[in-house]
Amino acid sequence: MYLIFLSLFLGIMVGAFLKLPDTIVKFNSKFQLAGLFLLIFTMGIKIGNDENIVKNIKLIGIKSFSFALFTALFSAIAVYIIYIKFLREE
Repeated sequence: MYLIFLSLFLGIMVGAFLKLPDTIVKFNSKFQLAGLFLLIFTMGIKIGNDENIVKNIKLIGIKSFSFALFTALFSAIAVYIIYIKFLREE
């Protein structure tokens, strides 16, 4: 876990203090995208190998959708309330 945070910290320091050429920034963007695809692919392999998840995929999907829906809904309500109470000019 420390290695993850150390890597993140070093990346932040490099980004903050070194002006990297656009070619490196573009390459980094493509490298990140490839890493994301690899991560999602390997997660799919792990999920596919777990029989419990495969058996219950419909239930998991319904719960996940409900959680995402209510999270978005109540976040929007909270933002609206904060806007009305503190940010709206009268």
